[in-house]
Amino acid sequence: MAATKTDPSPAAASRRDRQRLDGIHVSVPGEKEIPEMNAELIRRYIRRMVIVYATMGTDGKLQKLSVRESPDVRFNRPILAALNHWSFRPAQLNGQAVALKVLIGIPILPFE
Repeated sequence: MAATKTDPSPAAASRRDRQRLDGIHVSVPGEKEIPEMNAELIRRYIRRMVIVYATMGTDGKLQKLSVRESPDVRFNRPILAALNHWSFRPAQLNGQAVALKVLIGIPILPFE
C-alpha cells in the first residue's frame, strides 16, 4: 500500500500552494499518493523525471492521463495509478472553477 501525504493546515496550504498564472489560480495537490517503485530502478534513474499530460476537471480531478516522457516504462504504471488518487483544489479563473490541460513532472527520488 502506498503512503499518503496531506497538508495539515488548509490555510497554510492555500497560501503556499496557490500560484497565479495569467489570471488563472492553480494549486499543487492537497493530497498525494506516493507510487510504489522498485528501489533498484529508482537508484538507476535518480533525479530523472516522468512527465505526465492530463486534463484537470473543474472538480480538481485528473483525467485522460498519459505519460509523455519517462526514463523507463516500468515507472509509468505505478505513477499513473498514484496520480489517479491525487486530489487538487480546482483551478480558478476570475473566481470560477475551470478545467485545464496540465503537464506534471514527477521526479524519481527515493521515498523517505
